[in-house]
Amino acid sequence: MRRWDCCRANGVPGFSGWWCGWGVWCRLGRSPILQMVGRVSVSRASVQRLTETAGDALVHAEQAAAERITRDLPPDPVGARCQQVSVDGAMVPIVGGEWREVKTMVIGDLTNGDGHARQLSYVARIAPLEAFVQVTTAELHRRGTFAAETVVAVVDGAAWCQQVYDYHLPHAVRILDYPHAVEHLTRAAQACLVQVVAADDWLRSAPNCGRGRRQWSTRP
Repeated sequence: MRRWDCCRANGVPGFSGWWCGWGVWCRLGRSPILQMVGRVSVSRASVQRLTETAGDALVHAEQAAAERITRDLPPDPVGARCQQVSVDGAMVPIVGGEWREVKTMVIGDLTNGDGHARQLSYVARIAPLEAFVQVTTAELHRRGTFAAETVVAVVDGAAWCQQVYDYHLPHAVRILDYPHAVEHLTRAAQACLVQVVAADDWLRSAPNCGRGRRQWSTRP
């Protein structure tokens, strides 16, 4: 077997870094791509160990950075003038058959004027809200989000998401995302219009609700 670190030079990660990336992307090394490209054979257990070790190191580094920023209050670096910050939760299975919520924050630049966020970076944790809010401080600081002229918060409207913005970015422009906006309109239409068919017709005729990639309906 070739040494994993055979390509480590001048700060460039070797095969250990490659395997960590593919350990995340390809479900702990099930993809044979690196074996084809680098002619390196590594067991799944080794890839899992490398990936988990790297992830644990990143968690500690982000936590230490967040604590340092909160304690020392360094000047905010200059980042993109207009940024998007979105947070959301997703349920994932963990060992033992349980399901836990992963809270995720994504930060992107909105400097091109086309409405598409670029240069995305992420922070994700299975953690209580308070811990998640604290650890996201580091990435928001690194991206210069605190000093941005405009921050757009596209979110689904969940209460915990609003608490993140209340703490970090109280002046952000909050925008309810399209699917959830239509969901609320659907409930309003059902409450105000007696017949389901009438509510469905109203939604389809409303501006921006009956158009787009998905056709929304109040019918079961």
